[in-house]
Amino acid sequence: MLPSCVTFNAMQNGSSEQSNAQYSSAYSNQFPLARSLQRHHHFYLGPTNSGKTYHALIALEKASSGIYLAPLRLLAMEIRDRLVAAGVPCNLITGEERVLMPGAQHTASTIEMMNPAKQVAVAVIDEIQMLQDPDRGSAWTAALIGVPASQVYICGANAVTEPCIKALESLGETYDITHTERLTPLIVEHESLCGKRYSKQKLKSKLKKGDAVIAFSRKDVLTLSARFRQWGFSVASIYGAL
Repeated sequence: MLPSCVTFNAMQNGSSEQSNAQYSSAYSNQFPLARSLQRHHHFYLGPTNSGKTYHALIALEKASSGIYLAPLRLLAMEIRDRLVAAGVPCNLITGEERVLMPGAQHTASTIEMMNPAKQVAVAVIDEIQMLQDPDRGSAWTAALIGVPASQVYICGANAVTEPCIKALESLGETYDITHTERLTPLIVEHESLCGKRYSKQKLKSKLKKGDAVIAFSRKDVLTLSARFRQWGFSVASIYGAL
């Protein structure tokens, strides 16, 4: 696999059309099964909490076979559990584990675990904007170009739509685009919950069940999680590979 920054730049940059065309052809031919299919792509693009994955997951649930490609192990587990609860046997495959169900034709996996040699009816690529990530973006590029499904649902923010479309057009593949709007308003408070400086006591009095707290280091995530549990809250912690 070529470095993600090279892959993304090649999709993005049109300054050397001949070299880009040669590169694109060589790269796309690494996925012969995908090239043999008449793939159609459904883009669902929008902000967080806009329902952009809803239609994709409904299509995945109804399909005879499918793959959900997630950025995080925790998200892959969530979708696996959702499909199983709906009566759809589903495997879970991540870099850490392989949980296989007898007879399952669906799989939820982290995106790096995509199998380009196993054809499915529906594929869902989540968080497509990660394609531009310098460390992991090559996995999204590989999924976009190489996932072997006749119907591909691409969900995420609008940040990389243009290069994605250029890539699909170079492959002669079809697509449609649906833009989604946030389902509930995002309200910005006029002042910090803690005032100008962090205050444990002020935060404790204002923190509510269902709040999401964003920290900027693993240490802070673990510290805040432990503190909130002491205050009587149930806490889910997400960072990195967790």
